[in-house]
Amino acid sequence: MSPRVLLLLAFISGPVFALGVAPVHLQPGPTLSLPWAEHGRLSQVTGRSGVGWSQEAYVVPQRPGKNLVRYFDYQWRDYDYLSDDGSAGLRLYFYDREYPVARIAGGLIRESWRYLSDRFQYKPSFRVPYILYNTYREFLETNVFAVQEGVLGVTSPQDLRMSLPYAGEREFFKLVSTHEMTHQFQIQKVAERAASAGL
Repeated sequence: MSPRVLLLLAFISGPVFALGVAPVHLQPGPTLSLPWAEHGRLSQVTGRSGVGWSQEAYVVPQRPGKNLVRYFDYQWRDYDYLSDDGSAGLRLYFYDREYPVARIAGGLIRESWRYLSDRFQYKPSFRVPYILYNTYREFLETNVFAVQEGVLGVTSPQDLRMSLPYAGEREFFKLVSTHEMTHQFQIQKVAERAASAGL
């Protein structure tokens, strides 16, 4: 094949031609105006090295590191309870807007706490920070844990924090809450037994 034919084939098979996009200089902003474009031009904007003629999507954040959108300000409250059984108890964190949900969740948490205390025959010696969210969408906005879609609840073994959304169905919330509190009881009981055994 002649060099002209090869050059024409390379031009036609390129992503810029395939998309019908005229080559322009892209300015960084909240997002790039063209989601798919020739990689060399995008690497000028993003500072990433080129990888040939591949089609890749880039979104340049307006403020890097601030990708969690907050739809409103949380006015947090806390409530300490469940220490009447000789345990360290639980500190329930909730915000003003979800007070009715916190009342419902508080009763369900109490039932789960008593059930697990009986099953484990153990009373936690460290207060459990329990962070409650009104909806699943608000739970995904959390900056307490790195949460992605599909996660229903989180328990941290390092600092014993828990975070859950109230999805609107009592039995489902009780199931997930009991599951996450089971982790709490396991972590605390094993840590105490290991410390008493000198491990």
